[in-house]
Amino acid sequence: MSSAFKTDAEPVLESLVRQQKEQEEKDENIESANRQSTKDRTFTFYQKLRRSNPSRYYTPAVQAQLLKDAQIRGKDFYKNEDAELDVFKDWKS
Repeated sequence: MSSAFKTDAEPVLESLVRQQKEQEEKDENIESANRQSTKDRTFTFYQKLRRSNPSRYYTPAVQAQLLKDAQIRGKDFYKNEDAELDVFKDWKS
C-alpha cells in the first residue's frame, strides 16, 4: 500500500470515527429519554426540552415518543406542573 493512500485515507477515517461517536451520543440521549418513566414525560417536560435543546426536541424519535406519551396519559399529559406552561389557564373557570 502506498504512503500517499495512507495519508489520504487518514482524514476520511478520522471523520468516520468522529461521526460514529456523535451518532452514538445522540442514540444514548434518545435511549436516556426513553428510559425515563412516562409519568415524568409530560407536556411541561417536552416544552422544557424544546427550549433547552430544540435540535433534539424536533428529532423524529422524540416527536414519536411525545405523541405516544400524550396518547397514553390522555388529559394528564397536559396537567399543570408549572404555571408558566399551563396550556388550559384561559379555559378554567
